[in-house]
Amino acid sequence: MTARPAFRAFLCALLSCATTAWADESAEAPTATVTVTTAPATAATAPRRLRLEQHPVVASVELSFPESFRADGLAELVSIQPGDRLTRREVQRTIGLIFATGKVSDVRALERQHADGSVELIFELVPRHFIAADQIVFQGNARLSEAQLRKATRLIEDRFEYFPENLDLLVQDLQATYARIGHNQLAVRHELTSAPDGAERLVISIDEGAPSKIQDISFAGRPGLSDAELFSALGLALGDVLDLDRLKQGIDALRQRYRTKGYYQFRIGQ
Repeated sequence: MTARPAFRAFLCALLSCATTAWADESAEAPTATVTVTTAPATAATAPRRLRLEQHPVVASVELSFPESFRADGLAELVSIQPGDRLTRREVQRTIGLIFATGKVSDVRALERQHADGSVELIFELVPRHFIAADQIVFQGNARLSEAQLRKATRLIEDRFEYFPENLDLLVQDLQATYARIGHNQLAVRHELTSAPDGAERLVISIDEGAPSKIQDISFAGRPGLSDAELFSALGLALGDVLDLDRLKQGIDALRQRYRTKGYYQFRIGQ
């Protein structure tokens, strides 16, 4: 039995059938599939960012990822099939489903346009990349110990997810920690290397820079105490490194000195 021409055309459009003939009932029907590839695109066919304004027809769908990545089950999560119109909603839905697996740190949706206006839809997957905590090494630190740095950067778990945003947060944590002890010119570099056993190692190089030192201390308003008492309670002197924790301790001690002297309605501003 042969399918009617109109019905045949409908099926071919729906399933992106490459043939124009339809076999009898005993022949295998065409199916829509998602192509999985690990090969990078050539310069001549390099994909570009999606342009969803015109809702082009999807000619094919492809998942692209590194060869070592295990993508089991991800192709089934793609909600866009060949023959569909490309819509932002379905692209975002597919990206959300892939993210929900916890296997990737990023998904980029790209397109490669055909001469007839249809597009190849490409989802580029960036696998999550973890480094064992014991393979993260600090060097160049003098004022703070490795244990202090690990606590400051929250590197106390079994592994660290190597991702640009996480690296930025790590650097920001180091900068904030060193700023508290008077080092405001901190420079941080990080590099992935290989350990002798072949494991990945993250080396964090620190240049602490010169510390900021106190050039002047002044008391304004109506202190009520002599300069000698104020400086004695504060515990800081000219030329000391501006350690914010020491400054807080000094201000707390100054408050206690005022209470001891019977001043209960004093105010200290910084």
